[in-house]
Amino acid sequence: MRLLLILILWGSNIEAYASLKDDPTVHLKITSEHAEIEISGSFVPTLELYFAQAVQRLPKDLPLLLKLNSGGGMYTVGDKIITIIKNEIQQGREVNTYVGLYDECASMCVAVFAQGLKRLAHPSSAFMVHAARTQTLGLHLTSTAGYQSHLLHSVSQTWLNELTEQKVFKVFGAYWISANELFTENTGLITDLDQSVYYNTYEPQLPKISDHESQIDGSHYRVVTLFR
Repeated sequence: MRLLLILILWGSNIEAYASLKDDPTVHLKITSEHAEIEISGSFVPTLELYFAQAVQRLPKDLPLLLKLNSGGGMYTVGDKIITIIKNEIQQGREVNTYVGLYDECASMCVAVFAQGLKRLAHPSSAFMVHAARTQTLGLHLTSTAGYQSHLLHSVSQTWLNELTEQKVFKVFGAYWISANELFTENTGLITDLDQSVYYNTYEPQLPKISDHESQIDGSHYRVVTLFR
């Protein structure tokens, strides 16, 4: 898979784009006060390399805000991105994560989001966790255990236990929950809500249920179990 890296130098700012097929992107912006890296699209192979290149361009100790809008992807890609984030924090950089207005952070994206020192989200954003699976739709227990370990970097053990009791990590499915509910239920995943544009009546757009699926509904989330 080929990537195109374009660097744009403009005054005191540096911006870079790494574009991939299927539309994942890495966008880097550096100012004198802070840096922003935005990842959107799927976690596909080599994405972590371009994320690493973006991080290498950051001045030492400049705070980083990592913006995420992704449906997730490969566990190994997300795991490598997490390693980079942890290394930056250990070396003294402040790394915060953010999911914006009407954006989503699903699957491995949530594990990456959980690594931020501050974890901010707009109330309208939606999050999803599930069991790791192979390309042949089999459950991958080792990756699921690693995924849970990454989540525990910020989420409470109590909330993780609740998900486990509902078999979220043991069946094919998707557990969706709004940022607003994650915050109000004190799950630990979100430290601050972005209140710049707030819709009290907002409900995230959850997956529609087909005739071949069953569901357990909640006020803002849904567990979808696929029977094949």
